[in-house]
Amino acid sequence: METSRIKSVSIKKLWGVKNISTEFNEYVNIFIGTNGSSKTTFLNLIEATLLCDINTLASIEFESIEIRLWSDPVYSIRLTKTFNADMQIIKYAFNDIAYEIPCNDMMSRSYRSYYSKYRESYLSIKSELSKLINISWLSINRDNTPSYEIERSREYVDRIKNTVDSKLQDLLKN
Repeated sequence: METSRIKSVSIKKLWGVKNISTEFNEYVNIFIGTNGSSKTTFLNLIEATLLCDINTLASIEFESIEIRLWSDPVYSIRLTKTFNADMQIIKYAFNDIAYEIPCNDMMSRSYRSYYSKYRESYLSIKSELSKLINISWLSINRDNTPSYEIERSREYVDRIKNTVDSKLQDLLKN
């Protein structure tokens, strides 16, 4: 399958109460909202889902995430977080293929020992994800420094500008 773009994202029970669903434009998406409206958490969960970042997925409370891709037919990545006894489990489902990874071990073990124990599932998930989508996004954070404190050197401003410019150049090349 050719890599695709995100068509829609639905997150259920974020922080135990909030449901978020949005349709994506095929080319450019901009998220605007008040502070504390979960914009960053929403983007972090999308990234964590698409990178199989178990640590991030385990640390944020949610029930399920569904990411649908622009493809024909529409391809779906579904992730659910469940609890079995005292263990938190993340289940990835790609249309008809499913994998499970316990999260509690990730929190209590070193990354290396967790990775070796669940290596086959983890690598299968990573392989499926890499076939589907390449992650490219650019975060533009505003600077909330009061104007009376702004005594930045030209070098600092250039370094920030160059970071954003280089990321944009990389995105355009790819």
